[in-house]
Amino acid sequence: MYSDGTLAEVVEKLTAKETDATIVVRYVADLERLGEHVVVTPEDVMPVIPADPDDDLIIACAVVGKATHIVTYDPHYDILGGEYRGVKIVDGLHFLHLIRGDHEQH
Repeated sequence: MYSDGTLAEVVEKLTAKETDATIVVRYVADLERLGEHVVVTPEDVMPVIPADPDDDLIIACAVVGKATHIVTYDPHYDILGGEYRGVKIVDGLHFLHLIRGDHEQH
């Protein structure tokens, strides 16, 4: 799932990391083709991550799009205690355990 703002944020981050432009273009095309576009208005974006307001857009996209999870290793999300408005916030390893149905998490 993505919004116009989250897509712009991803492109900005990849460009800042000097990712090859061909890879960025391919990633954006794949996301637009395979992802679900969500319309996020400025009113949807609440200030919940003071350390990085750009993350508020990610949260708004997840809430508006009715996502079940945000998967991130970004420590800024720790302030939310693992959940925000019904959206669980987990790291990649824990999400993998969840989708695999592992009962024992390492």
